[in-house]
Amino acid sequence: MPRTLSEVAIFSLDVPSMVGTYSAELQELYGLPAEGPANTDILLKHVRPDDAERLTNMVMECAQYGGTYALPHPKMLDDGTEIWTCTLVQGVQDDSGSVSTVFGYVVDLTDDARDKVKSEVRDELSKALESRAIIDQAKGIVRVVYGMTEQEAFSLLQWVSQRSQVKLRMLAEHVVNRVATRFAGADELRADLDALLHEAMKAVTTLGPVSPVIAAEDGEETEPEGVSIAVHRSKLGAVVRVGGVLDLASGPLINEAMKQAAQIVRKAHRSSREPQRVLLDIHRGQRIGPSVLDMVAEWDGRLAKDSTSLVVFDGAHETSAKEFLNPQPTGGV
Repeated sequence: MPRTLSEVAIFSLDVPSMVGTYSAELQELYGLPAEGPANTDILLKHVRPDDAERLTNMVMECAQYGGTYALPHPKMLDDGTEIWTCTLVQGVQDDSGSVSTVFGYVVDLTDDARDKVKSEVRDELSKALESRAIIDQAKGIVRVVYGMTEQEAFSLLQWVSQRSQVKLRMLAEHVVNRVATRFAGADELRADLDALLHEAMKAVTTLGPVSPVIAAEDGEETEPEGVSIAVHRSKLGAVVRVGGVLDLASGPLINEAMKQAAQIVRKAHRSSREPQRVLLDIHRGQRIGPSVLDMVAEWDGRLAKDSTSLVVFDGAHETSAKEFLNPQPTGGV
């Protein structure tokens, strides 16, 4: 009688070492020793070369970004019988937001075994396929709107997900559903999507009305340009110069530039008692989205803890970050 997989075979991989453990069912299916470490090579035994490459890429992507992935593929058993299986992997993040463990399930999809697969595993498989589809749709939207590559778009969604502690699938569903039902014109798409992702970073359960962005010049239409960022020392501390469209797409780059500036002034504090400051030069910025304004407020507070002031230059005036974020009305009585 041909050997089949009567239960779901389970394995787990420790991401830093990519070594893990496997269940007795997987041990039987793959002909593994009763004891000993498991690694990604066990998934490739008796698997076609093209499927082996797809399995490897799936596990590596899961280990890097988390989420849930599934791949149906045939497998040749030791007795020459070919069965159809589905390998399902799910990445689990630690407190820092990094993927620490990949849990995997190998499910027999043949007719004899399908009825024996637990209903909750079938549901999980269905969710995994739906999750991948909705994430791909959101990735495509972000890619088109921000002019990114596929990998850059996925990295931005992942950054928002980790920063806001909102699951990637939930974030993707918000993006896709709101784009499908709300966005009416291409002219408003970028600003609206920027506000939508900004709201998701607030970790709200239900997205509310989209906040407007601030235009660089009232009524002026400008062609978006690539984001340019530079960080350098100054006599008073550090300068961060940013240009282009300043919205969520530029958020990770601006955040990294502010980290570099903070390191510069921190070193200066060690050798001098003079007050330090970080000058954020945005006068070449075309638009400032709400996510960037929030980042300015966040860094103003973080720098203040190191006795450092954050000053914003808009091309005409230098103002404190608080004054920039909360401008006082001007004009006559």
